[in-house]
Amino acid sequence: MLYKLDVDKIRNKNINVEKIASFRPDVLRNIASKNRILSRLLRIGFHAIRKLKNKIIGIVPKNIVLLEPGEKEFRSVFKIKRGTRPLGMAVTPDGKIYFGEYFNNPERKEVYIYGSEDGGYTWEVVHVFPQKTIRHVHNILYDEFEDCLWVLTGDEGKEPMIIKTDTQFNKMDVVLEGNQQARVVTMVFKKDKVLYATDTPHEQNYIYSLDRKTGKIEKLAPVSGPSLWSCEVGDFVFFSTDSEPGKAFYPYACLYGSRDEMSWEMIFKWKKDFFHPILFQYGDVVLPFGKNKSEYLAVTGKAVEKEDGCLNIWRIE
Repeated sequence: MLYKLDVDKIRNKNINVEKIASFRPDVLRNIASKNRILSRLLRIGFHAIRKLKNKIIGIVPKNIVLLEPGEKEFRSVFKIKRGTRPLGMAVTPDGKIYFGEYFNNPERKEVYIYGSEDGGYTWEVVHVFPQKTIRHVHNILYDEFEDCLWVLTGDEGKEPMIIKTDTQFNKMDVVLEGNQQARVVTMVFKKDKVLYATDTPHEQNYIYSLDRKTGKIEKLAPVSGPSLWSCEVGDFVFFSTDSEPGKAFYPYACLYGSRDEMSWEMIFKWKKDFFHPILFQYGDVVLPFGKNKSEYLAVTGKAVEKEDGCLNIWRIE
């Protein structure tokens, strides 16, 4: 289900949730959606939402879905062939949409990037990573400052890459590759720099800054675990971390914030709940995508004590 909260009403302490639309899953997922633990097991729900000019495109298990103007139900426009779902998607100002395959891929088969040039109605393979080059695509993000795309891949050895490309995938420039500090899922784009946090269970994770002019990469701050989510609220930038098992395991999901993009602090930490992390997901702090011009930060807990599935809306001062 997709809902909307009116910011002006929040300011007046009138929390009015408006239902926008829904997606009807298969029978099994429809039954499981009534139970939070089963929902976590089957990864039920919307994993990403992006707004087009007059439509909404989304990611749900096994489907890319589209909401047409005036409609109340999403419909499937692409069936995911490998894996449960991609981790994210990029939408360009002219309505092109891109996502990369995210699946286990133990044999390191070739991995596809899919694209749609007509607002999600038809799809085709726009780039192929040859076999034994990457495990999967973590994310594809549109950068408005350079009108380009960033492709983030994983997972082991030489597979992690940060790639910069034009919106037609004509030229793929590898900015960083070949180590766990190139293993990234999320980025925040600024006029003069790109901010990102690493996503490795094997080493210490950090928040980094990449200078657009010089290409210099600066280590800004250590964080407690792998990072999957980031966002901007006003002048503030936020990254969150999860509690993924591994050498760098920390049993808390944490939120980090900065106003000057240089000094960072942990704002809070939520403890992972007792359910198995592989089956029922890592503890995490889920953040909204992109830049929010209001003063409100939306934060949702996942697989953490007391806050699992709970939406918090905080005013940032």
